Amino acid sequence: MGTRIVFFSALFLLIVGNIIISYNLFSKSHTVIISPLSGHVDAKVLGVVLLPTPTSTPSPTPTPTSTPTPILPTPTEEPTPTPIPVIEAPANLEELFTKYSNEYSVDREHMKRIAHCESGLNPGAATSLYGGLYQFSQSLWISTRTRMGHDNNPDLRFNAEEAIRTAAFMISQNHLGIWPNCNS
Repeated sequence: MGTRIVFFSALFLLIVGNIIISYNLFSKSHTVIISPLSGHVDAKVLGVVLLPTPTSTPSPTPTPTSTPTPILPTPTEEPTPTPIPVIEAPANLEELFTKYSNEYSVDREHMKRIAHCESGLNPGAATSLYGGLYQFSQSLWISTRTRMGHDNNPDLRFNAEEAIRTAAFMISQNHLGIWPNCNS
């Protein structure tokens, strides 16, 4: 960036009681003094200031390519599904899972996974509050079996066929919340 020199000059003239200031205008390489007076003008240089002169910076010219380069999306990898384990139950239980999953139109393997998770496929499994293949509580067993129109004796929770039938009914009614840790 270059610099240019600006000369400040002022001409004070007294004309009929008025003060008139003449000033310099710069145009490229020469100076034009504008004065309302014609004829001779006296001026005195009052100061010199160096001002930067702007210079243009050339911007790079883009060079066209012969063929545009396409931006292709990066394919995302499909997650590998986790295989659902197949539970092998004793033959007598397999028959019951098949029978009641068909009768209530529910997923047989899902029924087996819940029973495996709840009791390890042990119809006699019991805790202080829950019992059987699906670990039904006494109160839930009684209310569910009453809705089904079947014997609601809580001891039937330990009968594999009755437990599988009752679980198939519950699953068909979308009551999976009774097995919060085992219904996936």
